[in-house]
Amino acid sequence: MKSMTMTSANRLGPEVINADDAIAARVRRYREWACLSQAQAARELGISQQTLRRYESGDREIGGSTLFAMSVLYEISVGELFPRPPLHHGTSGRGSSAH
Repeated sequence: MKSMTMTSANRLGPEVINADDAIAARVRRYREWACLSQAQAARELGISQQTLRRYESGDREIGGSTLFAMSVLYEISVGELFPRPPLHHGTSGRGSSAH
């Protein structure tokens, strides 16, 4: 996430820092799976092709309304545009129980 401080990004791990890149890749993949060109998808989303190109390259963060519109256009859940967080195992994480 580009707006995070380095301290909070370090605490959350490299997976969070790379989330924007993963979202960008998924946006492109789902557009391609829908057999839409960038121009077609941009028109349907009501954005410019240049904006969509910047979303797909990771040069621009995608707002929530646009993510929702993409999920409707590509007929997927919004959650499918996000990478899965890594599973952390150990005693300090949520879901751990004391014996």
